[in-house]
Amino acid sequence: MELIETIGALAFVYVLLSVLASSLKEVIEARLQQRKAGLKSAMEDLLTVQGAAALVGHASIDVINQASAVTDPSTHTNWPSYLDPNTFAKAVYALELSDQIPPNSRLAQALNGLKIPGTESERVQAIVGLYSERMDRLQGTFKRQAQRWLLGIGLVLAAALNADTVELARDLSQNPARRAMMMAMAQNQASFESLRTSCQRSATKLGEEASTAAHLGDTRALMDCLTPELSRSGLGWTQDRWHALVGSGFSMALIGALLLKLLGYGLTALAVSLGAPFWFDLLGKVSNLRATLKPATNPAAS
Repeated sequence: MELIETIGALAFVYVLLSVLASSLKEVIEARLQQRKAGLKSAMEDLLTVQGAAALVGHASIDVINQASAVTDPSTHTNWPSYLDPNTFAKAVYALELSDQIPPNSRLAQALNGLKIPGTESERVQAIVGLYSERMDRLQGTFKRQAQRWLLGIGLVLAAALNADTVELARDLSQNPARRAMMMAMAQNQASFESLRTSCQRSATKLGEEASTAAHLGDTRALMDCLTPELSRSGLGWTQDRWHALVGSGFSMALIGALLLKLLGYGLTALAVSLGAPFWFDLLGKVSNLRATLKPATNPAAS
């Protein structure tokens, strides 16, 4: 039971940090506009720079793009962050008919290699298939980038909040009262559902384009919401903790303590990189397992 409760309490800390890290990551992505840059790069690879500029200036694309790219298609901030496969395919087919897509483009060569007939319906469907495959690869790239961002943000949060997995695990294993308090916090249905909703909203926004101001507002609100939970979880630097770490002055013991601290931060960052949904699921399983085993740990009434 002690091990299960320790894992559950750690999972709850990782839930809090992961939700916050996801929101911070969205703010960074909104500022850098990585999805727009990724789509622009993919289209230039498929259609050449000339063909990509013609595509983003096509009426069917420009009409749904919030910032028209006709004046400067070379700037990724003027591009959409997503193109519907059918809209893309029909626009490309129309541009092919008007010779605005170079015949040496990778997309044209792929279609010729597949010996796709020139009929509109068959060619459009073939373009949809090739585009979807390329977007699947691009989505995989975005996911890998997101995990790297979460890892970096997790490391910063771990250091800023002193979220040391090694220290937390040791403290929780030796402190039944703290374990019980954190498990009670995790099983608070209102708080749990609120955090779950925040996590799902963050996951949904990964596929959308939202303003930086909106992201910043959501992040501040989320931090205000999570601050009491993080504080009650025992995270954060205190004067006593700092003196306990460096109070003895420079020595081999201090070097060992710092290396152990770095290890704890690294484990926390790795945990955060797994994402809040993973820890929500694990926390739910731990809570169910704890509820199942708890009656067995109580002695039968005589």
